[in-house]
Amino acid sequence: MHKPSARVLVFSTMLVGLIGLVWFLRSSKASQLQQTKTEIAAERREEPQQESADVILTQQNDTNIPYDIHESIAASPIMISSSLAAVATPQADRSEADQNAELRQSSAFTNQPVAEIELELVSIAPGSFVMGSPENEQGRRSNEGPQTHVTITQGFWMGKYEVTFSQYESVMGEIKPWRYLTPKEECANRAVHGIRWKGAMQFCERLSQQELASGRLPDGYIYRLPTEAEWEYACRAGTTTRFSFGDDESLADSYVWYAGTAHGKPQDVGTKQPNPWGLYDMHGGVGEMCLDYLTYSGGSVTNPVGSLGDFCMSRGGSWAYVDLAMCRSAVRIFLAKGKSCVDDGFRVVLAPLPPGSVNRD
Repeated sequence: MHKPSARVLVFSTMLVGLIGLVWFLRSSKASQLQQTKTEIAAERREEPQQESADVILTQQNDTNIPYDIHESIAASPIMISSSLAAVATPQADRSEADQNAELRQSSAFTNQPVAEIELELVSIAPGSFVMGSPENEQGRRSNEGPQTHVTITQGFWMGKYEVTFSQYESVMGEIKPWRYLTPKEECANRAVHGIRWKGAMQFCERLSQQELASGRLPDGYIYRLPTEAEWEYACRAGTTTRFSFGDDESLADSYVWYAGTAHGKPQDVGTKQPNPWGLYDMHGGVGEMCLDYLTYSGGSVTNPVGSLGDFCMSRGGSWAYVDLAMCRSAVRIFLAKGKSCVDDGFRVVLAPLPPGSVNRD
């Protein structure tokens, strides 16, 4: 019997090694994806039965909101400074109509770079909408009702896109290595995610300070997270369907980054179609943390502001959800403010302190 030549032995060894390497990489990727899904599930919190300092939506003729938003934010390590609070407090002799007219006249602001980070904003006019979902909506969750008629009396600007990694770093400084991320240059235009609620608030605070120092901060406005009501109002963009693009799920591929289109990882912002008001990735992308957490009561309310306790709501669904119904306009996911979730990020609004807040310096 002939002994195998040295060339054959070398080739056989390389082939076995290559097969082993391919097996290892496939196993590692599958394990990482499973770990991501497990962590997302573990980090989500069930709806609390009762949260302290919760604010139930009041009827329209009750204009008092028995919770001090400024005091609540200032009580945490992330504070709204006295100078910003003063800037964000509208002058008593200026009517809401005057302020809204100024907002519309300043719409060119959306084309200007914000703090040199190219943060584009869309002007959102005041209006009314029905918040929540009807009981017969496909995929409905119990915390989406009862439906409540909401009136937003003050216009605001909202980020055209979710805040990206490059924007976040421009304001907050270099980010330490992140889990599940591709090289930095490949994720610069992806929505920042895996941060906590306070990290998002701190971004807004620093951005506001920078814009105030540059003289670009409009009178009476600061950067902050949207309230739940503001978020859903902007997401629906005048629609009453399950999604802002309608009820037909076959259209989702053109509008939504979810598990069925994103294939297990976040994607660049603004690469799907926008909603009717020109806002991108309101469905899917990353879950968007809001300022508050509302308890719906039905009826009619004006400028509602919810609890600023230990929880907030994540809205819009994300790239990690297999079920497209979890990206509907009405979907609400409870999130503990002290924890981060790998698929949660945020977008900002340029707006006054929410109506009903009290400024205590």
